Amino acid sequence: MEKRKYIARIDTKETKYGEIIKVSLGPNDFKLLTDERNEKGWVMFDLKKTKDGGYYGEIAPKFQPKAQATNTVNDDLF
Repeated sequence: MEKRKYIARIDTKETKYGEIIKVSLGPNDFKLLTDERNEKGWVMFDLKKTKDGGYYGEIAPKFQPKAQATNTVNDDLF
């Protein structure tokens, strides 16, 4: 299993309009984002809630589609 990779500093602030989630990215976060790009240049990360109500960011595992099954038997039904 791949080691979990965390990103950003996330704080929340309660205002009269509701909760604001503040996300701060530093130099190491930008390097991690660059390193974790997929073949199309995208990076997926999840914002998750901690047990004490805070938040943290975690780089999502890279999606790799499973190989499609092929019909290797020629039975003239397909």
